[in-house]
Amino acid sequence: MLDIITDFRQIQRCAHFIGLPGVTKTLQPAEPVRIGVLGASQLLENPDIDAVYIGLPNGLHGQWARKALKAGKHVLCEKPFGANQHEAAEVHALARQAGLLCREAFHFREHPLAARLRELVLGKPQPGLSDSSSPSPLPGWQQPAASPGGSQGVLGRLQHLDVQLLIPEWMFGGPQGDNIRFQDQLAGGAMMDGGCYCISLLRLLTGAEPHVVSAEASLVPGSQVTDGAMTAQLAWSDVPGLTASFTASLQHPGPVPLTQLKVQGAK
Repeated sequence: MLDIITDFRQIQRCAHFIGLPGVTKTLQPAEPVRIGVLGASQLLENPDIDAVYIGLPNGLHGQWARKALKAGKHVLCEKPFGANQHEAAEVHALARQAGLLCREAFHFREHPLAARLRELVLGKPQPGLSDSSSPSPLPGWQQPAASPGGSQGVLGRLQHLDVQLLIPEWMFGGPQGDNIRFQDQLAGGAMMDGGCYCISLLRLLTGAEPHVVSAEASLVPGSQVTDGAMTAQLAWSDVPGLTASFTASLQHPGPVPLTQLKVQGAK
């Protein structure tokens, strides 16, 4: 039995985040509503539910995003959209075909700090950031509107960006435990869990799509596919001279998490 409790204030926040038009205007404060369902499939069959949040392990995101979209529900899906590029593209196409909103839950992109940071680095604010007036099925997947070669921020022409997202091993128990972040069948690993944040931030701050120059993974013991740490070097084909690097780790030896961004410009 899944016990679903909805609260008006939470609905308002979620509706604003995923960009459902008119939701926050039409809903009125009321007592929390309690809905009992037998399993997630029955939840998707409920005609009174317009949107769902998918917070399952990585390997189940694509499967349940497809089911929700086919059931006519708007979707807010935890990152990443799928276990691989093919699965993510399938969800993307399905959302567009159905005319439904499907967003990847990179919450930092909606924060005013992200808009200000992009304006400082790139010289232009994020197009449509926190604007729910005309949402599209997958705003996070649109081709960026700006190019770092055509606009400059306070640092001048961008030269190099470095992002680090380092999580101490003790936080998730390490690969010897049963945490979902270290399980092959659930699309675990540092790249899927933390590295996707690094890539998303680089896309946000450059307004263009990078390609991989080189990458090195440190695999967890006993696995041939799940990485405990990932380091990569990136570049941009359409922006000569711009490079980037990132490190994502679930095995950081330090006592606390470390997130760091360094941006180098020509000035």
